[in-house]
Amino acid sequence: MQVLQSVPENSVAYQSALETLEAEPEIPFYLEHILEWFWELNSRRTAGGFSHNPITWTDLGFWNMLKNKRATPIEIEIIEIIDRLYLKYINEKSEKGSKEHGNIPNKKSKKR
Repeated sequence: MQVLQSVPENSVAYQSALETLEAEPEIPFYLEHILEWFWELNSRRTAGGFSHNPITWTDLGFWNMLKNKRATPIEIEIIEIIDRLYLKYINEKSEKGSKEHGNIPNKKSKKR
């Protein structure tokens, strides 16, 4: 933030830095490990049908035990909240993409 204070507000550099700060919220240092854990669990996520499955209690339990993470109940709850928000974002992004592309006919459905 000190960098922004040393640059005129109407400059391109100021606007660019401000947009970056707004787009990428800063994660408090005491939550960084939880976000790292989420991404680790997310990399092993399963998918079913047309969407991603939530991270299960079984996944969380085995991950916690096998990796010896010793996650506290509140840390597990935060991971679950992040997971719900992540799935909501992915689903909204997927719905937006399908609306933009519309129904794409396959080769078999074309009339001759």
